[in-house]
Amino acid sequence: MVSVRVPITLAGGAYDRTVALVDGRVRPRGVELTYLPMPIEEVFWRAFRHHEFDATELSLGYYLTLRSHGDDNYVAIPVFPSRFFRHGCVYVAANSEITSFSSLAGATVGLPEYTMTACVWLRGLLYDEHGIAAEEMHWRYGGIEAPGRRDRADIAPPPGVDLQPIGAGETLNQLLCDGKLDAVMCPRLPSGYFSGKIRRLLPNYQAAEREYFDRTGIFPVMHVVALRRDTYERAPWIAASLFDAYQEAKTLAYDWLADINALPVSLPWFVPEWERTRVVFGADPWIDGLEPNRHALEVFVTYLRRQHMADGIDLDNAFAPNTLDKFVI
Repeated sequence: MVSVRVPITLAGGAYDRTVALVDGRVRPRGVELTYLPMPIEEVFWRAFRHHEFDATELSLGYYLTLRSHGDDNYVAIPVFPSRFFRHGCVYVAANSEITSFSSLAGATVGLPEYTMTACVWLRGLLYDEHGIAAEEMHWRYGGIEAPGRRDRADIAPPPGVDLQPIGAGETLNQLLCDGKLDAVMCPRLPSGYFSGKIRRLLPNYQAAEREYFDRTGIFPVMHVVALRRDTYERAPWIAASLFDAYQEAKTLAYDWLADINALPVSLPWFVPEWERTRVVFGADPWIDGLEPNRHALEVFVTYLRRQHMADGIDLDNAFAPNTLDKFVI
């Protein structure tokens, strides 16, 4: 019997938990998958600006914000391939007198894009932990290392927020090094960090992140996987097939990490770190599905609303319905 598979493209990062999709060891049921690994900034730009891919990794912040504004070009599945604690992603000049998050009240802070998921989480943290609202600060956006960065999607600035672009020839890294910004929030290390001109605001950020997780149970979600709406409507079953394939690929990654006869990654003390991760996070640290992640996602939605970026977000309607339940025999 000839099996005909539906060809689809999928753009995303090449992580240990997705590499089996990249190299073809995992094949989604009924799908002829072409996985296009590329830098995540390129994925988001091409997905939001040009809608090039049948399925794609997306910024959670942009996806939910656009949905709340009536843009339904994508239908998400509850797969979250990128998570990241962001306490260590706030940078100041090496000689700065700012030594704590609470010192950021009234500060002028640079960021690549205001709607960037990492920055939504950090602004939420500033309010929840230190009572600092986004309206109390001054925000400047632009490229970290190269001038001319634009938002991935056209979203109006939130009301009541001082949000302005940096100069046409300026970069966040240089402005921070020159003392023209109080701080920068960004997911990538600025080059000034390596030259000693920039430092992390929180030197012991990992301890702060562990305390945050112990207290809240949140491992912040950064990205979500989504199908372009025309792809989903043509064959809704692809959503469930991709969800299952991501779970299979992730299981293979866990098995690979657990094979410590020879170290699977180039970290000398990887073994105790992996063991510690399993103790803290459980057997599936990168758990997918809506219900296991509902609390974290609801907190994130609260941040979007509080920051005047999105209203009327119903999480149950933000994901493909056929990925939210399972049959029982």
